[in-house]
Amino acid sequence: MAVQMFLVHPKNADDDEGREQIAQFVAERGGFILMATSHGSIIAAFDDTYLESLKASIYVEFASGLQ
Repeated sequence: MAVQMFLVHPKNADDDEGREQIAQFVAERGGFILMATSHGSIIAAFDDTYLESLKASIYVEFASGLQ
């Protein structure tokens, strides 16, 4: 269990509710939204044990760790 930074891209970059659901998922698990881009992507920091759950979300197209 380690907090890491992740790039998360929603399935629909224009869906504000989808990005809000992603942010809520992260926050409910003790994580932080570090940045949201104008193209819809999110940079977030959260415990890596939640990555697979986030990837399974209906709102997420892509999620991967950053180095």
